[in-house]
Amino acid sequence: MPPISASERQIWSALRKLRAEGTHVRRQHPIGRYVIDFAILRSRIAIAMDGPFHSWPQNAEREAARQSYIEDKGWTVLRFPHLTPSDHVLDAVRAAAATIAGKAPPSPSGGGGRGWGESPNDHNAAPNLRRTRAARKLPPRSKKAPSTEHPTAPATPRPLPPPPEGEGKRPSLKTRLIRQISQTGPISVAHYMQAALYDPEHGYYTRADAIGRDFITAPESSQMFGELIGLWCVHEWRAIGAPTPFRLVELGPGSGALIADALRAARLAPDFLAALQLHLIEVSPTLRERQKAALAPLSIDATWTDELPQPGVPALFILNEFLDCFPIRQFVRTQEGWRERQVGLGADGDLAFGLAPALPGGPEAEIGAIREEAPSLRPFIDQLAEHLRAAPSRALIIDYAGDGTGDTLQALKAHQKLAPTAAPGDSDLTAHVDFRALAQWAEGLRIDGPSAQGDFLRALGIEARAAALARAHPALWERIEREMHRLTHPDAMGVLFKTLCLSSPDLPASVGF
Repeated sequence: MPPISASERQIWSALRKLRAEGTHVRRQHPIGRYVIDFAILRSRIAIAMDGPFHSWPQNAEREAARQSYIEDKGWTVLRFPHLTPSDHVLDAVRAAAATIAGKAPPSPSGGGGRGWGESPNDHNAAPNLRRTRAARKLPPRSKKAPSTEHPTAPATPRPLPPPPEGEGKRPSLKTRLIRQISQTGPISVAHYMQAALYDPEHGYYTRADAIGRDFITAPESSQMFGELIGLWCVHEWRAIGAPTPFRLVELGPGSGALIADALRAARLAPDFLAALQLHLIEVSPTLRERQKAALAPLSIDATWTDELPQPGVPALFILNEFLDCFPIRQFVRTQEGWRERQVGLGADGDLAFGLAPALPGGPEAEIGAIREEAPSLRPFIDQLAEHLRAAPSRALIIDYAGDGTGDTLQALKAHQKLAPTAAPGDSDLTAHVDFRALAQWAEGLRIDGPSAQGDFLRALGIEARAAALARAHPALWERIEREMHRLTHPDAMGVLFKTLCLSSPDLPASVGF
């Protein structure tokens, strides 16, 4: 039996509650991207807990074929971001089960048996109720030819609209989302963002070469940004004791401009380059190729992965515009109370925002107030903190800064804003990062900042670097001036972006703060 993943344990924990209520729940064999499949009320409900595995390029073709098979069979599919709280999963399963309860055969008493993925030693699991037909006083099975369909599949799958792209082509992500919502109801904003950004076949970051086409980040704005980050890395490597070896880890390297500029500037410190092990965390095959091309002139080896390496080695982490892509949930304060914003279908059948029923409790706020939270952000910060506690290390975070209030979800395509539901998979979706929450979750670590990006870059010497570049290239002084303005001025990126440094507990203050 394969090892049980954390996601599986989490789902089983939620569904044991459903089974205890008397609903038939049984583990089925996993197919494709769906981490755990269940027969609930004798109809198939597939539960997808997305994770880095689903973005691996070597799995893309197989995953697309299997997902097509599942959808063609008319299964009810519930997809959740990685590490979605179990109560949220349970609520969604209850809602989906309620929609099919009238069509399903009666459920066996006791809620069904223990399935694959549960430990036989788990005392919280329901007893296995599989018995012989004679013991259950049922007539013997007829000897008709076996069916080619799965025995728990619905007898009459719900009809699905034909793909608009034409016969033989997979439906677009938007079409697939509309089909899913029409079958199972509205989805959370986090669910929508997860699909729009990271769907293995049509997700924005798993297929698009968007940087420079739809948006420009600070490293693409000016070489000065990456150069100063490189010098920051050299300084902080020495501040943590100049360990050999150490890891330099960039998460979401994009085009590779930042790390290439940083390492070019770091050539001033050959001992730094000799000690480093470069790790790049990137899910997009297209962007990995761009990063390899950017690093090629430097002749520096790199390791590409989908997730952080194991803790225990001193490291410097760079997270530039990385956390703003974590899927968020949104909650709106109404007269009835707090209601979660969801993505459903409008009167025209297109994707549209709506509100779920009111939730009990919640903080006091004015009518119309909006709160945002990223469910997978806290687990990620906890994981990063493990590295910072295990060995002398620092993590530099630069991103859109927020405080968890207001509607900060935005979509960009061709450098223009558009409705977030207009083009899933074809536009970038971001939301501001709650820096106050980051600092709270990092309790026990050293915290420097947050500081405005403009102040941070000035403290690192961007003005002196701009003057040196202008002296070396007099014809480009106007361009250099524009680049510095974009990076540091309050009406550009200087205040909109904040910087925060998390460090091992006993380290001194980081430079720049």
